Amino acid sequence: MPKRIILSPQLNRSENVWGRREKDWWIGGLMKKVLLGVLGATVVLAVGACSSSNDLLPPIPEQAPSNPFIPHYHPVDTSNNLVTPPDGTPPTMVEGSTSIKADKRKAIEDGYGMIGYSVFSITRVRPLDLSLLRQQAEYVGASLVIYYVANEGSRTVYLPRPTRYNGIIPTPILVHDYEYGVAYWQKVRSYAFGAVFSDLTDQQRDMIGSNRGCAISVVVNGTPAFNSDFIAGDVLTVINGQRMTNAKDCHQVIDALSGRTVEITYWRKGTKSTKTITLH
Repeated sequence: MPKRIILSPQLNRSENVWGRREKDWWIGGLMKKVLLGVLGATVVLAVGACSSSNDLLPPIPEQAPSNPFIPHYHPVDTSNNLVTPPDGTPPTMVEGSTSIKADKRKAIEDGYGMIGYSVFSITRVRPLDLSLLRQQAEYVGASLVIYYVANEGSRTVYLPRPTRYNGIIPTPILVHDYEYGVAYWQKVRSYAFGAVFSDLTDQQRDMIGSNRGCAISVVVNGTPAFNSDFIAGDVLTVINGQRMTNAKDCHQVIDALSGRTVEITYWRKGTKSTKTITLH
């Protein structure tokens, strides 16, 4: 049975509640997977040693118990190629649309990389104050925050209230079950190529007549890939004479060739072409 946190001026205790409906999947398990998975693909950034965000964060501040965004924050593995905003720089707060994937695509196109996420349920009299989310975003150094809030229903709970004659009477309070999902982002410092790679679909394999290659899912604005007019849907098969096998292979080869001028063979709508591009 999942743990549901109950926090409000009148409700400050925890309670096990099984009240999730079938539609919770979009903000629960699936939302976590979508927030973590970058469109089922690999982002090609610049070369940089990887480190966990856990190693970069100071101890959780004392106000954590009153701010549920803090204990429910989960860092994701990031590289030192991300830019932490200067102290005092307020993050951009954006309420997400009905499509988490579309929001992620837009953030990636604009040059952001995700550093962490929060997903949790909470029962309250009213929604959480977004200043708490801003506090957490500043704490983890996020430049952009995309948040999702869903009211999953209302119900009445009864809490004991003492009377003036030392008695206790049950007092009804209307509470709401809220679901929160948040993605935290930082700007990427630089890109070697500037695209999101994914493994080939069956349709793409049929188009090129091979099982080997990688497809571009998203192109980041202003990068070598963007300026060379690569677009989503292009299938890369050869980079500088090396035959590509999958998305991971493309990532590794481009990282190794960072800063060099390379020749890329690719397919677009059934036509094979070649471009020369200088990587950053």
